[in-house]
Order: sequence, then C-alpha cells, then structure tokens
Amino acid sequence: MKREELDKELSILNNKVIDSIKERTKWLDEHMKDVAKFQIGDKIFNSNGKELGVVSEYYRYWASQNIMYDTTLSVCYKYRVNPYDSFCPTYDNTSRQIGCSFLTEEEVKARFK
Repeated sequence: MKREELDKELSILNNKVIDSIKERTKWLDEHMKDVAKFQIGDKIFNSNGKELGVVSEYYRYWASQNIMYDTTLSVCYKYRVNPYDSFCPTYDNTSRQIGCSFLTEEEVKARFK
C-alpha cells in the first residue's frame, strides 16, 4: 500500500476514536447529576462540619485536563464560598483539595448532634 492510502485509513480510524470519545463525554455529562453526592444549590461542608459554601456546578477533573483520562463518573464540585454576597462572588472547588472529605448537611447533622 502507498503511504497516502495508509494515511487515509488511519485518518478514518482516528475519526472513529474522536467520535467515540465525544459520545462518551456527552454520556458522562448527562449522568453526573445521577451519581452526584451534592446537587446544585446544596450546602457543602468539610469533615469538621464547617460550611464551605453552596454547590454551583458539577465537573469532572479530566474532562478539562485530558479527555483520554475522562473515563469515570467521578464528580467534582465548584462551590460559591460566599453564597450570601451577590456583589463579589468567590468560588472554590473540590478537586484542588485532595484527601479532603466533604459532607452534606444531613451528614453534618447526624455526625455533630
């Protein structure tokens, strides 16, 4: 086979891979809310029971870093640190806090009665 024919075949295969990854990403996006511990608008707390903020967005770390590694429904959260200050919103996220536990309001109430 000539190089041109091989390049064409490879291009077809590469496009199939890209299409499959796009389909996987769409599927993962659609199902994040189904497996999320927190829903948009929920308060999020640290393991000591301190309120950190209000969940404003779901994301998957690898979806924005390297889509080849975006292979699981591991949901990260962006949350508004000062949810009651509409003038100057500040946000943080869970993916930068490796090893930290995050609690729901119900978990805090149960743990710190």
